[in-house]
Amino acid sequence: MDEELLRAVKRLEESTNRTTYAVRALVRFIFIQLSATTIGSITAAVASILGWSWLGWIAGAITTLGLLWAGFSARAELRKSKP
Repeated sequence: MDEELLRAVKRLEESTNRTTYAVRALVRFIFIQLSATTIGSITAAVASILGWSWLGWIAGAITTLGLLWAGFSARAELRKSKP
């Protein structure tokens, strides 16, 4: 009986850890994407106001690279959950 209970608790703990990593992957993706989009949008607005097209390209690069970073980091975190 005790061994069966210990196995059940171990399975529950492993399941909880997988869920934690999956949630962390989602939150990490949203946070990085939101941050990059905010910084990129503000930079694009400044570029538009000042008429600096080169700054608009930088704003686009910030947004694009932020989205890629968010995807890669979320996948790395998701792999820890062993789906």
